[in-house]
Amino acid sequence: MAARGRSSAPSPPPGQVWIVDGLDTLTAFHYVTISEAATVADEGDTILVRGMIQGGVVHPYSEVSLPSQGGKVETFPINIRPGVTVQPYDADPVWVLSRNGSPAIFQLEGRPAGAGSDTVLSNLVVAGGDQGILIDGSTGGFFDAHLQGLKLLWNTVSCSATADAGAVIDMDIDDCQIRDDDASTWISNPPAPTIGLRFHALESSGSPGVIHARISNLDTVGQFSLMAPAPFLGGLPAADLAYPHANASRLVEVHAAGTSAEFPQAPNDYRPALVATVELEVTGGDWQGAFTGTDGEGWDLGLYASTAPASFGTPNFAARYDVTLTGVSMQGFGLAGAYATVAPNTRGRLDLQGGTAILSTGNGIASPISTFHHSGLHAYNDQGYLEVEADGLVSAGNIGSGVFLNTPSTLANDPPVPMGTWLSLEDCRLHQNAREGLRIRCGHEWTNNPGHATQAIAGGTWDNYDMAQGELSFIDYGYEPFFIEAGIRSGQGRVNRCAISNNSLHGVLLELRGNSDPGSNNYAAIPVRFTNDFIWNNGAGEFHAETETANSPAGNGPYLLAPIVHCTMVGPENGNAYTFDISESLPGSTMYSRGEVQIIGGAKYLRNRIYNTIFQRGPASGANEDYSPLLSSRLVFDDLNTTVPASKIGVSGIRSKPTIQGDSKSTSTPTPWVGPIVMSSVYPTGFSLNAQPNSVFLESNPWITADVPDGEFNYDYLQDQRPSDLAEHDKGAKEQL
Repeated sequence: MAARGRSSAPSPPPGQVWIVDGLDTLTAFHYVTISEAATVADEGDTILVRGMIQGGVVHPYSEVSLPSQGGKVETFPINIRPGVTVQPYDADPVWVLSRNGSPAIFQLEGRPAGAGSDTVLSNLVVAGGDQGILIDGSTGGFFDAHLQGLKLLWNTVSCSATADAGAVIDMDIDDCQIRDDDASTWISNPPAPTIGLRFHALESSGSPGVIHARISNLDTVGQFSLMAPAPFLGGLPAADLAYPHANASRLVEVHAAGTSAEFPQAPNDYRPALVATVELEVTGGDWQGAFTGTDGEGWDLGLYASTAPASFGTPNFAARYDVTLTGVSMQGFGLAGAYATVAPNTRGRLDLQGGTAILSTGNGIASPISTFHHSGLHAYNDQGYLEVEADGLVSAGNIGSGVFLNTPSTLANDPPVPMGTWLSLEDCRLHQNAREGLRIRCGHEWTNNPGHATQAIAGGTWDNYDMAQGELSFIDYGYEPFFIEAGIRSGQGRVNRCAISNNSLHGVLLELRGNSDPGSNNYAAIPVRFTNDFIWNNGAGEFHAETETANSPAGNGPYLLAPIVHCTMVGPENGNAYTFDISESLPGSTMYSRGEVQIIGGAKYLRNRIYNTIFQRGPASGANEDYSPLLSSRLVFDDLNTTVPASKIGVSGIRSKPTIQGDSKSTSTPTPWVGPIVMSSVYPTGFSLNAQPNSVFLESNPWITADVPDGEFNYDYLQDQRPSDLAEHDKGAKEQL
């Protein structure tokens, strides 16, 4: 899905040029309305529209005619044939306005087959109507569109694209604005915005629709004081964002709904079939939500991506979306900056790349604040597959969490494809949020959604390698090339080289409910590794996990498989919270390691182990323990010893002050920071280690006992190579000065 790189208004292509001028009856090829010209313009033609300005006043092309137009008015929607360009004649502004709430202003027609030149709308003001721009592929067809430099305002939906019945829509949207200008000059009651840009891929008749879209430099302008929130899509359970908010406005909406399986011959044949698909790339743009805390004002969501549920005898995927944001600024949205959700038997991917920032979500929300709302990035997975990937994301100053993953249930009855929520955070900055920096909630059921299954996996996904014992794996063995071809990640997730600080509650909060009994319907796990991370000065502590055993006859709680390697965690400046803590509903019931036997080769292990990490409570340890007393009883000395039981957490090569017998790397020696330490800063300056002779800071075990790709343990927070030239610096998340 390569971007085309267009950024300026195109020159008229070869073909007939038709001139529209509502004020001049003497123009060659003259039409006084765009509607008239559109009836004759064909592939390769250009319609040049003169702006109507009289006495310095701009007049729109609309249902109301000027005297010079001889009673002729625009007929909406204006149907534009494939390959036709509509653009201004010169620099004068061209307004196209529906005063009476027409279904659409412009409708772009498709071809019966194949591809051709783009249909282009360039540098127009498109105002009023239910839909500003409509691309209706509900009955099939092929559409190629380029929207350039448009100003879209007073539309219920600014641009709507729907693909069904085998339709394929390929479109670019460049340098456009969604605006909220004063409408009093022309419309007394303008339509209230619900959705800015809408992309729907559907499968109603066995032939799925596909949308490939690229957006660059989309901006919002205005206060958006009158909005029209609409219901969520895809059967979203009331337990998540939709409760108690049944409706929401959204600037960009992506939705996919299908019925056919992506891997129809699985598990014997993994050649993928086409399913309802939306692929969207967004580059740049200033998205201002203008949310004030008052219902009906401002945008609720910046990005909303969802699927509709599907049913199969064996779990599979019936629809998918793939959304990538690069360099997008989102600020001031009411419920979430980006909200991605998948329903049963569907999959989605949200990738937030460098320069993307989500700031001040929920700003102005009155107390009490719901625990499910107002996070910068909010991801919800109900029995599907969801990949959440971010590289260089900044999510800060939100009323909720910086990143919130919520996975109540996962299809795990021997599916032929991975299921769960796979997380990858690389070089991300999660600061100054009113709740957590990162929160992962897994396997929970709520009173407003009784009977919800609690079989769940979050932070990673199932891997479908055929285990010798007939089990699904949490380790990505890399034996499934079809997963790679289809863009599906599996196995353990990762949080690498991230800085998480100064959040009001926890830096990292992991919540999981379920058990690990054989055949249990309440199976739950969080398999995600933390490497090279700085986590400091968070009000309720740096790393906290809460586990709850659900209906487990054997008393085996859920799996917490979250190793911590080469990390630096410094407790809150007030010293009142533990740096590292795990609380259990039934002490000793949570499983902290899992052995897996391959058909080829021996055993592999996933473990909640701590290696080469610095824990320090408060600005200086003093007499305080870094761990809670309950946690200390479950920590054991572990020098990669595979005999450590699944109910214990192993530690090796750490600097902390825990109550552990026999670990020579545990110490109360103050950490020799280079400094100065500014705990309230969102930059981990000063946290590198000074040269000193204390052997506790020498290099120690640099790995965990499961295959880890990408060389995460070979590079520190600054991507300097390990082992360090200065051995004293080879601990924590940053080695060198």
